Amino acid sequence: MLKIEKLPSSINLGNQIENDTKIIQIDVSAWNTLYPGCAYHITVMRPGDTGNWPATGVTHANGVLTWVVPNTVTSVPGQGSLVVHCTLDGKEKNTGSCWYSIGPGHSAMGEAPDVIADYVAEMAAYANQAQEAATLLQGVSLSVNIGGGTLELWADGLSPIDIALNGNNLEVYKL
Repeated sequence: MLKIEKLPSSINLGNQIENDTKIIQIDVSAWNTLYPGCAYHITVMRPGDTGNWPATGVTHANGVLTWVVPNTVTSVPGQGSLVVHCTLDGKEKNTGSCWYSIGPGHSAMGEAPDVIADYVAEMAAYANQAQEAATLLQGVSLSVNIGGGTLELWADGLSPIDIALNGNNLEVYKL
């Protein structure tokens, strides 16, 4: 929780288009003691705006000022400023400007890249090759020789092959 008398020079308010997900709490008990019964509000100037306006989502209870940061603030990424105001009997105390930052959002802008579709197609091709190999080997007796990190297969009527593991890749060679 932030303290009203020690606000940082900058506060991260989240990312673009986040709506009511970031909650800023400020302990205002020091100002409540100095200005009992005062009313609090926050003004905001978004990046690129030429004027400030009152922020919504601000409540005060039990010495804590709570701000649920709305989409109107997070809709513009970059660095803006905010000021906490305390008013009592026509007089005002404020914090002076405190910078805030909003990170860029990453909303979906279209279809998933073809990389996923290409991967699925590649795996389907491998499955088809495995099925073709299984069909060719039906009714064929196999001899197996395992040695030196390779697997050699001989099938009656077929050329012998050598199967080796190279990293995560399975390599097949005719002998």
